[in-house]
Amino acid sequence: MIDKMIERKIDIYVSNLSGDSVELSRKLLRTNINLVLWAALVPNAEVIQYARNARNIKRIAFVEHEEYCLYLDDDIIKKSCILPNMIYVGDMYPDEKRDQELKHTVTYLGSLLPQKGFHVLARQWKNVLKEVPDA
Repeated sequence: MIDKMIERKIDIYVSNLSGDSVELSRKLLRTNINLVLWAALVPNAEVIQYARNARNIKRIAFVEHEEYCLYLDDDIIKKSCILPNMIYVGDMYPDEKRDQELKHTVTYLGSLLPQKGFHVLARQWKNVLKEVPDA
């Protein structure tokens, strides 16, 4: 993979932040390829500790303001930013209305990982159905 990046003259690579981020960063240190870590989940302590001083990790992009705020008192914040996953488009399409037939339709978009909290929703679903039986 790294050989292909060098061949294509890629100078910055965006990667999901994971346990493999430290290993990837170490491999890229031998090249001129910089790294942006996309933090869709709260990073583990090892990654944060490493990223703080890794010269080739240029930015950690958090997708949630709350996750970003966890690091306000940490030096990693100097390399951090917020890039939300979704945007509100209601003002751009004022004539679009949600189909009333779908008013009790619930959709979950996200990984089935503990950090995403789906298990909390699933545990409470019986209470939702008591209030909204056709949900």
